[in-house]
Amino acid sequence: MVLLFVVVVKDICFESFYNIYLYIAWDRNFRWFEERVMEGETDESQICG
Repeated sequence: MVLLFVVVVKDICFESFYNIYLYIAWDRNFRWFEERVMEGETDESQICG
């Protein structure tokens, strides 16, 4: 019973950390993309293919 509890808690912690990591990575990429567009180095057609 205790082991199950630990596994569940560990799983929840891992998932929330992973989600936070993904959010930070996405946020950084989006900001980088936004800066490039503002500077005029990149246009949407290059990103979309």
